[in-house]
Amino acid sequence: MPYVNSQAGNFDNEWFRIFGRWDGKELRADNIQLRLPEKESNRGQISGRIEQIDKQNKAVIIGPFKVLITEKTEFDHLKPEDLKEGMTLKISGNYGKEDEFSARKITQEANSFAPGSLQITGLSSNSGMRTDYNHEFTVLNVPVYTSQNGHNTFKSLIRRQDVRRPDDQFKFGLFGRPVTIGG
Repeated sequence: MPYVNSQAGNFDNEWFRIFGRWDGKELRADNIQLRLPEKESNRGQISGRIEQIDKQNKAVIIGPFKVLITEKTEFDHLKPEDLKEGMTLKISGNYGKEDEFSARKITQEANSFAPGSLQITGLSSNSGMRTDYNHEFTVLNVPVYTSQNGHNTFKSLIRRQDVRRPDDQFKFGLFGRPVTIGG
């Protein structure tokens, strides 16, 4: 699709949570929320339905992502053998190649997503405007487009205080008893 110069504004190099519809080529963003930045720019989160399970390569396909499951992948109230097509997962991890995402943690979403629905959280690229006047940028190497002029400031501000948790737990002993903070 041809492009024109843009004054797209506040999509450039920001951390967003985007909920939208994956059409096989790009994600149409219906809801865009600003998020706190991560330490590493290739970190992110994916929520969506399992479209395919590749047991031979230890991977699941969710939208544009081939999610790699390694020995280091942590499963929360779930086991690898519990995974099945159509199940909605939330996956935290790092993206590497264009479509590969290494899972750090996998949990089952409380609510099931409709087929094609996808939620991604990550660092955005610089944005541009297409000739159809939709803004375009990438998040986690996924092409995203929207007709919105910016992120939803109101929804970005109303978050639970416990949304941002530490990456690692801090453990120590106190009076001979174990104490765990965070995580």
